[in-house]
Amino acid sequence: MKTGGKTKIGAMCASIIDDVEAGRLKVGDKVPSLVKLMNRFDCAQVTAATVVKQLKADGVVYTLNGSGTYICPPPRRFKIVVLHSPDLGPAFSQQNIAMHQFLHGATHACKTRFRQYAMIEDTYEAFFEQLDLAEIVYPGLRGVVLFRHFADIERIVAALDARGIPWIFCGSDRAQVTFRNRLLVKDSTLAGKAVSYLHGKGHSRIGLVYVAGHPVHEDILRNFRIAMARWGLELSPEHVVAVRDTYGHDAPERLRPLLALPAAQRPSALFCAADSVAINVLTGLLMAGVRCPEELSVLGSENTPFVENTRPALSTLAVPMEKDGAMCVEQVIRAWGKPSKPIQMTSEIGLVERESVSVPSGNVVTGASASA
Repeated sequence: MKTGGKTKIGAMCASIIDDVEAGRLKVGDKVPSLVKLMNRFDCAQVTAATVVKQLKADGVVYTLNGSGTYICPPPRRFKIVVLHSPDLGPAFSQQNIAMHQFLHGATHACKTRFRQYAMIEDTYEAFFEQLDLAEIVYPGLRGVVLFRHFADIERIVAALDARGIPWIFCGSDRAQVTFRNRLLVKDSTLAGKAVSYLHGKGHSRIGLVYVAGHPVHEDILRNFRIAMARWGLELSPEHVVAVRDTYGHDAPERLRPLLALPAAQRPSALFCAADSVAINVLTGLLMAGVRCPEELSVLGSENTPFVENTRPALSTLAVPMEKDGAMCVEQVIRAWGKPSKPIQMTSEIGLVERESVSVPSGNVVTGASASA
């Protein structure tokens, strides 16, 4: 139960915490009795008792048997380190936005649910260089969250295991055995969710636009092939389009061979491994005179800000980055003292349906296909 939540109990806990932070209740002061809490908040006794129990769990108060409940001294600040790649691109890149959403969720969990913890952001490279001095550089270190893939991640994992430091990996859909099940497990891979949704819409020819060489996108390509095979769908090499970077500025140019295919041979839907790529795919379709979604549906990934303003408004998969950040912090904290216990949890990939995906209607030869 989160003290920062919107429930009545959460609001009552937050009110008492406000009293502590404002100095109205000081360290060592006795917490008001259950009767006084009942009168103050107009609640039942069981509710007041639940509030005290929650405050004890959060380290705000402590109980002396036969004496009462008192305000705790400021707790020791333990550390949770969230590591990420040093190369996140410009401030408004999709990867950077996703990371900051994730960090916001992790920070919020530390401030509300686990008040004795502080969240620190660092890069894989800096952390690994200082790992031998971790107790000095990161005093009170209690766990590490690995955000997305990095070349030397296996070395960091091995070093953390050797020191008994719990960790959890939140990133692309890699084989679970690689990271010994210490994973934030999606209910489905992004690619699997995309193929399932588009196939359910009636699409049998589905293509992929991804960033070649990007670790996350290479995983998406791998899982896309698996998902297509699972549904008994053929993936033509011409239906896989590689762009240069996550912005996808070269998407209009890279789409030309695909759009030049006869209408009956080109895909009726494209899954884009990033919303930023999908935006430029929509631009490429407009330039080629191909109507979306009437002739070609487009599905994005991660539901980044502003995609609802595209024309047509982009349908996309929704990855709950803030929720994932909070979940990772909670799981890695609970694993302290149990380094051999696998950490595994499930995060649901959602779907935001807007205007860029429809059921396939007969292929009408226009635009690029007209010249084929």
